Amino acid sequence: MMEPQCQESEAERLYFAFAEQLRQALAQAFAPQLAELTRQLTEPVRDMAAQAFAPVTEQLNRLSSQLAQWIKPLSEAVRRMLELAELDAQKVGPVFPKAGFWLTPSTPMNVLIECKRLDAEGKLMPDAVKQIFLETYRENHCAALVEMVHRWQQNPLFAQRMHIFQDALNAHLAGKYTLSVPALLPQAEGIASRIIGSPPGRSQKIIR
Repeated sequence: MMEPQCQESEAERLYFAFAEQLRQALAQAFAPQLAELTRQLTEPVRDMAAQAFAPVTEQLNRLSSQLAQWIKPLSEAVRRMLELAELDAQKVGPVFPKAGFWLTPSTPMNVLIECKRLDAEGKLMPDAVKQIFLETYRENHCAALVEMVHRWQQNPLFAQRMHIFQDALNAHLAGKYTLSVPALLPQAEGIASRIIGSPPGRSQKIIR
């Protein structure tokens, strides 16, 4: 009774073996034709993609060059500040963003001095750096913040917006943050647009 099943299994084995040999033979025989067909289909698409992205690549390169011109003097100023405070950029750099702040040329020197103290004590952590910033800008009725905004008048990118910055600062000092924050956010976009040479609200121009 078991013999027919054995014969059927053997037949299936032979069938699948033959099918596999046939598949391999066909693949080997038609490999050059398939490769040529693939090349003919993909080359036009590749060329079209290259042409489509060429303007984007050109714009990105231009933006990168423009941003580098602005970032270089800022980086140099920050480097000099860290040298004066005798701080290691490799240690301080990663901590500031985690604390919610950027290391900029306007960073008060006493913040860097306090960071140096924390580093010497092995306590240079994001929460501690954040607390230093908050205490620095809150003390004496936000005197450090007022002084920082006042210095913005010397920056040509900021000068024509000083009336907005001053109103936003007054609102901030009065605790009206729902007025100060919305007033400042568009200024960041406007300043960035001036740096890259594109009118605000015209982001599509950048990627065309």
